[in-house]
Amino acid sequence: MSALLPWILTVVVLCAAWPWAAWLLARAPQRTDAALTLCLTLALSTGTLTQVMLWQSALGVPFDLWGITLPYLALMLPGWVMWRRARLPLPRLTRPQGALAWTALAVCALVSAAVLFNAVYWPFFRDDALGIYNRFGVWMYDYRTIAPLVSAATPYETYPVLMPLTYTYAYLASGWQNEYLARLFPALLSLGCLPAAYALGRVLDRPAAGWLAALLLALAPAFARWSSAGYVDLPMDFLNKLTAIFA
Repeated sequence: MSALLPWILTVVVLCAAWPWAAWLLARAPQRTDAALTLCLTLALSTGTLTQVMLWQSALGVPFDLWGITLPYLALMLPGWVMWRRARLPLPRLTRPQGALAWTALAVCALVSAAVLFNAVYWPFFRDDALGIYNRFGVWMYDYRTIAPLVSAATPYETYPVLMPLTYTYAYLASGWQNEYLARLFPALLSLGCLPAAYALGRVLDRPAAGWLAALLLALAPAFARWSSAGYVDLPMDFLNKLTAIFA
C-alpha cells in the first residue's frame, strides 16, 4: 500500500483544482463543458503547485512534501467553498454527435491509454529529458531548493522550470527518484492538448471543428511519440492552447 500512496497523493493534488476550474468557468460568457474544465484543472493544479515551490525557494524554505502540499491544498480550499455555495452542477462533455465525434473520442481514448502506459512503464530515456529536465529535477530534490542560475546556459537547461519542479515533487512524494511517477506529469500535460484542441475548435467554430482538431492531433505520429518523453514542448503547447482559448 505504501508504494501506492505517492500515486494517490498525486491524483488528489491534481484533482483538487477541479472546484476552482468549475467555479471560474461558470462565469465565462460562453457555455463551457467538461473538456475545458478538465484542461483548466490540470493547468491550475500544476501551476499552483509549482508556484508554491517557487515562493518557498524564494523565501529560503527547503522543499518538504507536506510543507508544499498543505499550503497548496489551502489555496484550493476557497475554490471548493465557492463551488459548493454556488451549487454548480458537474460539467458535462458535449454529447458526441455523428461518426466523426465518436471516432475522434475513441481514437483519443486509445492514444491516451497508450501514452499513459508508456509513461509510467519506463524511466526517462530520451536525451534532453535525462540531460536537462530530469537532471535539474533530481538536483532540486537533492538540495531541496530551486536550481540556481549560474551560467548563460542555465536558463535554457531549466526551461521551463515548471516541468523539473513537478519531477521534484514526485520524488518528494515517493521519497526516492521515482521516475515512473515523475513521467506522469508531462504525459498528462501533453495529453491535455487533446481536450484543449477540442475546446479551441468548439469555441472558434462548432463542436464538429473541435472533434476534428482533436482527431487530427491524436493521429499525428509525433504527438504519440513525444507525449510520454518527458520533454517540455507539448506541455507548454497545452498552456499555449489554453491561452488562445481564453483570449
